[in-house]
Amino acid sequence: ITGVPGSGKTHLLAAIANAMLERGRTLLWTYGPDMAAEAQRRVGLDDDSFSAYLADLKAVPVLLIDDLAAVRPTDFRLSDFLEPLVDHRYRERKTTAFTLISDPQQLRDELSESIGRRMQDAALCHVVRNDALQFQLDRPR
Repeated sequence: ITGVPGSGKTHLLAAIANAMLERGRTLLWTYGPDMAAEAQRRVGLDDDSFSAYLADLKAVPVLLIDDLAAVRPTDFRLSDFLEPLVDHRYRERKTTAFTLISDPQQLRDELSESIGRRMQDAALCHVVRNDALQFQLDRPR
């Protein structure tokens, strides 16, 4: 789901989560930067914490990632974490939804060729462009 900040992307992702939960689906909702930071934190531990975390994210039936493009890119976060995660879920055809301000081509150009290319595969992915105006609390009614 792409669109300008405040257009309701997170709200739409929440609607997806609620619909999936109503159908009894198991899911994980996460904020992209928090997910990447948790992976980075776990890689510094002396156990299998990072591998287990990545395995859990790969295995969950439905993964919803809010604000994927807000992840601060580092070599580790891209090549060791996000790209393997998205690639696995793509190859296994696991339900995965993202929100982002940029479109997949911009994501491909600025963050990850690998992730953007997978998001542009029309056979498996559907990009929803939310063209709603930015929500403003002080807007006249």
